[in-house]
Amino acid sequence: MFRKKIQLECTAQIQTPFNVYISPDFGSTQVGFLYLHKDELISVDGEEYCTKDGEWFRLVGGKASWFKLIDWSAPTSSKNFDNLWIMGLPRNTVPILKCVSKPVALTSLKLIDADYSKLLPLSIERYDGAHEAAIDRLRSPPKGTVWGIDHDEELCKYLESSISSSSVAVGGLGGLGKLKEFVTSLEVSTNSDDAGHLTDGDPDSYWESDGTAGAHWIRLWMKPGTVITKLAVRISRNDDSYTPTRIVVMGGSSTESLRKLADVSGVDERDTNADVPILTGSTEHYNVVEIRFKRNRNDGIDCRVYAVVIHSTSEHTIGVSRDLFLEPRKTMMRYPRLQLSETDVLYRRAQALLRISHVLDSELNFVISYFQSRGNSVFSSLSVLKPLLLLSTSRWSLINELFKRVETPEPSDRPKVYINRRLAMEHRADPSRDPTYKNSVFSQVYESLAAEERVNRLLSYRWSTKYNQWWECKFLSEGIIDQGGGFRDSLADIAEELNPSDSSQSVPLPFFLRVSSADEGSDFYIPNPSCMQFAKFVWIGKLMGACFRGSEHCVLSLSALVWKQLICETVSWHRDYPSVDAAQVKLLDEIEACDQQTFDDVYAGSLTWTTTLSDGKVIDLHKNGAFSPVKYSERREWCAEVLRVRMNECVRQIEAIRRGLLTVVPQPLLNLLTWEEVEKRICGDPEVTFEALKKCIRLEDMTPDDNQ
Repeated sequence: MFRKKIQLECTAQIQTPFNVYISPDFGSTQVGFLYLHKDELISVDGEEYCTKDGEWFRLVGGKASWFKLIDWSAPTSSKNFDNLWIMGLPRNTVPILKCVSKPVALTSLKLIDADYSKLLPLSIERYDGAHEAAIDRLRSPPKGTVWGIDHDEELCKYLESSISSSSVAVGGLGGLGKLKEFVTSLEVSTNSDDAGHLTDGDPDSYWESDGTAGAHWIRLWMKPGTVITKLAVRISRNDDSYTPTRIVVMGGSSTESLRKLADVSGVDERDTNADVPILTGSTEHYNVVEIRFKRNRNDGIDCRVYAVVIHSTSEHTIGVSRDLFLEPRKTMMRYPRLQLSETDVLYRRAQALLRISHVLDSELNFVISYFQSRGNSVFSSLSVLKPLLLLSTSRWSLINELFKRVETPEPSDRPKVYINRRLAMEHRADPSRDPTYKNSVFSQVYESLAAEERVNRLLSYRWSTKYNQWWECKFLSEGIIDQGGGFRDSLADIAEELNPSDSSQSVPLPFFLRVSSADEGSDFYIPNPSCMQFAKFVWIGKLMGACFRGSEHCVLSLSALVWKQLICETVSWHRDYPSVDAAQVKLLDEIEACDQQTFDDVYAGSLTWTTTLSDGKVIDLHKNGAFSPVKYSERREWCAEVLRVRMNECVRQIEAIRRGLLTVVPQPLLNLLTWEEVEKRICGDPEVTFEALKKCIRLEDMTPDDNQ
């Protein structure tokens, strides 16, 4: 919370000038200088105002002797020094001003937004010296501003994608964890899929490099203004030749300008699974910090690291930048609800949400335990916090803990699956020749695993994330030995048969239908309402769960309506159903809004008490509905019935998929995730960036720094 006034102390050894501006912008007019000696205090407004350059402070009074004016017509002695600005905490250098006012403790969920936000039942706790005006600006957007819970959700997603874990370059399940406070992204030299183990909070998981001895590294892209007071890595002496013995720490403004900060030898001479300090007492900010593993015990080639630990000076932590919300019409194309909002509205709302998230983070373990102790039905109410959980630094540690609770041992041997890919290709080319689709890869794998389960055991699909081959493929008449590539091919073939990526190709399996989306050029699929093979829908859900837990992907282009129902998120007609049938949504809006003359001219006589499902089946909404015309006075009732039927047309099939998914991924875990995160975890990231391509490159006989 904001104090009305706080004090800053100068820590410089000599008298130091600070530029004074008429507004918080280096491009504004500079009116003079403020000179402070060591340990001298100055009062400033307590409201936070941060830009890309750092945190600005508005002066509240001051001694005339401190100021040297450049251009001021009024006499210095009579001039009011309020409402002038100084850059107090720059992002890219060590600040020489330190806040000495005692911070206001935020405990439990006593915060803001009781009158407005539906995210949390919060209330303001007043205290002496509170900055009432600043608090009011956080409580709710200005009067006349259009804002609702949907805006909060979009803003949380925008913040997460802009300053949080979505920019993380780590693979696996986990994001940045507690490093999110200090780091914008984390990269590794090899095995990027396992990089998430460095931050997942699991003491038994680790990142293992793969490549040339001495060429392994972990790269940290630091948040602006972060000054590392201690950097450590967690290693184990029990890893023999995988244990590092010499580590070099590099830092700089970019990867091309790194310089050596520390060179530590004998790091293996520590306790088992110890945090080994490799850099301490830094007083400078570095954009990038690189941890290089130069030598291992017994001349080992690859190394294992269990965690990266960072401590930083809290007074150097700078809030979210207002510049993030400049020109929202241009920068927020993916967030249409935010595009029409003013920059200051977005900035203050972001401050409020980040503060709520920070408090929630400190209580999250207790909140989770409370909901879990009361069963899944009560636990599902935690979904109201999902937008805020996107900004949490503790969420992924909890998620990994929930995963471990239901993890089962890896099977001693893999089931064998026999696949004739020639027959599968013929079926895909002309599904009418094989109406039972027994030749599809889907059916061949399903029947082989079903036979295996009847004889031996049930497959749990709840294995460790490192278990990345669930069955072994025997390709008939091909002579290929499956070392993992065949398995991945079969999984890709199954996904392509379920949801073909080519819109001109017919769907070779009966489980899903291609639907008309509101987005031109995008194909989405929903479960086929006419398909009653629920056991196979359950198996599809298990495959999706296994992909979620592991490192494999099953690319399914399901509509948002399906993803939301799979994890029990709330769905709505106007927001979600356009991804299934945009024309139907538009038609119902037109019929509800039309006057009687238009209704009689356009719809009278042709509109009956029926509706057509996505599979083309016409069903009656009333008894003998096909022979009952809809009257103008009944049009809203007819629209409500169509909406109800269409929203639930494939609910049984979705529920079957969900049953399979829940045998692998527990519901409490899904309650901590958004549907977009679940989709991305199962299907992979649809956006392939240049940085992602760079991670797939393997270098031989050279290092990333070579100018070749």
